[in-house]
Amino acid sequence: MSEGISYSREQGLLMCLPLFEAVLAEAEADTGNTDTALARLDRQIADIDQTGERWCEAELHRIRGEILLKRDTAITAPAEAAFLTAIDVARQQNSKSFELRAALSLAKLYRSTGRAADAHAVLAPALEGFSPTSEFPEIEEAQTLLDTLTQDDRVKGALAKQQARAKLHVDYARAVQWGMGFAADETKAAFARAGALALAAPRDPEYWALMYGRFASFLMRGEFVAAHEAAATYLRQAQVAGSPEHAVNARRLLGTVKLEQGAFRESREEFEALLANWDEDRDRPLRAVTGADVLCVGGAYMAQALVCLGDVEAAVRMSGDAIRRAEALDDFGARAFALTNRLQIDAMRGRPDAMREPAEALRKLVSEKATPLWELNARGYAIWARDPVHLDPAAAANEFGEIIAAKLERKELMRIYHWHGLLAQLQSAAGACEDALASVAMGLEIAAQTGGHCKDSYLYRVRGDVLAKRDAAAAEAAYREALRVAHEQSARTFELQAALSLAKFYQSTGRAADAHAVLAPALEGFSPTPEFPEIEEAQTLLALL
Repeated sequence: MSEGISYSREQGLLMCLPLFEAVLAEAEADTGNTDTALARLDRQIADIDQTGERWCEAELHRIRGEILLKRDTAITAPAEAAFLTAIDVARQQNSKSFELRAALSLAKLYRSTGRAADAHAVLAPALEGFSPTSEFPEIEEAQTLLDTLTQDDRVKGALAKQQARAKLHVDYARAVQWGMGFAADETKAAFARAGALALAAPRDPEYWALMYGRFASFLMRGEFVAAHEAAATYLRQAQVAGSPEHAVNARRLLGTVKLEQGAFRESREEFEALLANWDEDRDRPLRAVTGADVLCVGGAYMAQALVCLGDVEAAVRMSGDAIRRAEALDDFGARAFALTNRLQIDAMRGRPDAMREPAEALRKLVSEKATPLWELNARGYAIWARDPVHLDPAAAANEFGEIIAAKLERKELMRIYHWHGLLAQLQSAAGACEDALASVAMGLEIAAQTGGHCKDSYLYRVRGDVLAKRDAAAAEAAYREALRVAHEQSARTFELQAALSLAKFYQSTGRAADAHAVLAPALEGFSPTPEFPEIEEAQTLLALL
């Protein structure tokens, strides 16, 4: 092996040499040449900053720790430091396999030195998400060791203390979440502290509440990639743990984040899986994990997915069912979620008149509970729900802008791009077209930054409406982009709205044939319904054309 490595270096074939050097170091240590082996590893670790080949960096530190123990079993501190470094590197790289190997080595070291509780603490989180497989025998070895450690009285005592402390921190984090906001920096910090204390295993009491809290914080802060990963991990852990109730909750989380990302069909599929697998008696305790009835919240969000996909009547029915269930359960969290989602639906289908009742219900609910979490939503939708006859667009735009600024200050980026679109409509009605275009641009910029693309088509349509008054070519381009995005997302409602706006624009400029060509395919499959008056408007225009 030494000759082979030397030849590779002579030929300039340097890729993967760190791993070959590590295996050679192990072989040298096995023959008693531990000093030579350690020197070889130290050179490789030192070379990493120059070569940048870091994929096996964690393994180099783990192997170094094993060789240090072979050199002197009585002095364990250097080996412990090497294993801890290996774990840290593996976590930074999201290398679960290398993390488990290093954690297993360290846990065996701790157990051999009478530190059973420390062994359990380092091994349990590393095993999270793994299932035994013959392709990776360390998993079964680690699980066997963990099960043995769990029976140790010292571990039991340490776990009891840790769980009690973790519960206090998780409860505190949830109180901060509901009191100060899901996206607040204080909430994120509180869950980080709770996560540092809680045991990272599904069988631990606070595990699921902590997992959900992290997801909710990511979601509300507009960190949708992180939220998607958290929801996928939640589902994977539920499946590994054989927990169907948490698998159901995971479908709600995945459906919600996919909705925000504009993957409407995938979102609907997740919610359909929730409905198909819901068990009223089994799943009722989920409310203690999430702070709100999961079926209510899932139904409320699914209604949004349905309205985007064009099934408006079903969306309105499902939204109403969610509100009525929440009221029957007297569940504050579920009522707040259901009412807020209903207001989103009414805004999407162009029915500000329908928003007045749920907006007033949300205002009363928030004032009764005196919680700042929902206060801004209640104020914002109350503005949008005002009777147009008594609405001062300029004053409303100023007030709405202040609410958006407050949301941004609280890091609440979820759907903030939609709010920029609503603000732009108010600004346009007040004659402030430049401000309206700037608001749309800001909404699209935030959507691009966060990956929250569920309202892209709407924002482009609003841009077209503003530009139609001043720049025909730019307006047409905006409408066409709204139409393209909606078509790609299978968002039939947004597609029809964009097509109707573009068709009216074409009609006003004497392009009747173009208007008909864009409107006819968008109307296909729709039937008139009072829940979505733009269908009838589009049919009337199509017949006229």
